[in-house]
Amino acid sequence: MKYLLSIITLVVSISNAQALSQKGHRIVCEMAYQLSSPTTQAKIDTLLSSIPANHKKALNAYQRKGQDDAVSYASSCVWPDAIKRWSEYKEFKRWHYVNVARDATKVTDEDCNEACVVWGVKHHSDELENGGDDWIKAQAAMFLGHWLGDIHQPLHVSFKDDLGGNKVSVSGYPGCNNIHSVWDKCIINKSKATEAQLVAELLAEIKEDAPTTWATSGAKTWARESLKIVRRSSTKYCEDDQGTCRKPQGKVFLSAQYQHKNLEVIKRRLKQAAVRLAKVLDGALSR
Repeated sequence: MKYLLSIITLVVSISNAQALSQKGHRIVCEMAYQLSSPTTQAKIDTLLSSIPANHKKALNAYQRKGQDDAVSYASSCVWPDAIKRWSEYKEFKRWHYVNVARDATKVTDEDCNEACVVWGVKHHSDELENGGDDWIKAQAAMFLGHWLGDIHQPLHVSFKDDLGGNKVSVSGYPGCNNIHSVWDKCIINKSKATEAQLVAELLAEIKEDAPTTWATSGAKTWARESLKIVRRSSTKYCEDDQGTCRKPQGKVFLSAQYQHKNLEVIKRRLKQAAVRLAKVLDGALSR
């Protein structure tokens, strides 16, 4: 009964916590899975078979799927949001993002203190490679896929006083009333492309011309890339005041041009996340 109530709560509740959309997470992890080696893919499949029944039910309920539906790596990357409110996972709530000072131009160790998305990438990379059993490693693989999605969503590297843009009101995107939610889901959703179409499109672009440098950097670099996007005037989250980002005053209108420009930014971030996740997965599992 305890787990049934937890599942029902997950389905009917709406989280105000920061998280890239389910669609975005699944796209990143499906592409990463396809880009990883056959050995890695086989090991991921084995790890996912260790997911306990109550976790599988919660994950499927959160995504409005049948409780016994098979769990792919793509769908598993939504798991950290599905169990976010479970008492044994409360410590990870702060690992979905990193807050920086309003005059920051880079992300430092002091911004994290072993409790942010940058730390999450390091911690779960190590646990995926060295974890003691399949369930520990399966959790690491799911967390890791989720963290790679979050760290590449620019508004997950942002400012505490406006909750990463959740307190910055916007218009122009029905269904998204703040700039964080626009970047989490509405830019992707407004493109009208299905998950399968976006996966096929972005994978083709990766295989054609993805820079080799994408796979050679680390989590702090990925966070700094997001911060750089956050500080752009075209993102409309930061009003520059002699190097300090000020919160926009009033409601920010986001035009059709905003969608056109930033859809390309989001697509690039999804591709970078997938390439980098595949590299991390292969490094930990392809042996």
